[in-house]
Amino acid sequence: MILMISRTDALQEYLLPQTDGLDYSIMLDHNRYHFSKDITLMLEITSGQWFIKVSEEYFFERTDESNLNGKRIPLSDGDVINFKTNRGEKFKGIAIDSEIRFGIYNKYKIIGQPMITIGSDPKSDISYTFMNYVSKSHGRIVSENGRWIIEDLSANGIFVRDERIKVRKCLDFGDEINIFGLRIVFLVL
Repeated sequence: MILMISRTDALQEYLLPQTDGLDYSIMLDHNRYHFSKDITLMLEITSGQWFIKVSEEYFFERTDESNLNGKRIPLSDGDVINFKTNRGEKFKGIAIDSEIRFGIYNKYKIIGQPMITIGSDPKSDISYTFMNYVSKSHGRIVSENGRWIIEDLSANGIFVRDERIKVRKCLDFGDEINIFGLRIVFLVL
């Protein structure tokens, strides 16, 4: 199971181990997520099922706006949980059921291309969808004056090195671009 934690300016994926009977915590750094203080997200796994545990630091509800009372709630593939800290700060958790496996990657040659488009539109150079979070024309990578720049054209954001970009960002060799699970590693010198 992967738990993707999203806030306006940050996105991070956490791979949850499949060790049964485990209490687990994820520390959400206040600097990365722009919280007033660190938040510890409490989880547990029982009989192969992950649960989010109630804490004094936060409460949560599903995207269908049903309140979740009790000491814990189960996580299933595609669940979107809306969290709110006891200080009123909001963030989302998205559960993705995933097996650990070797990645299969596509390589795109961008040298000689003026622009690479990214979005849910099948006509995009890189076409990708994820739970309506990816726009038809989500972003693009453009060449300008010998540099490569990623541009965010979306409402939900593009993240480079786990930080949301502000409209445009120059890319450096090795930068990891994340668009809600789509990972692009920039390897142009």
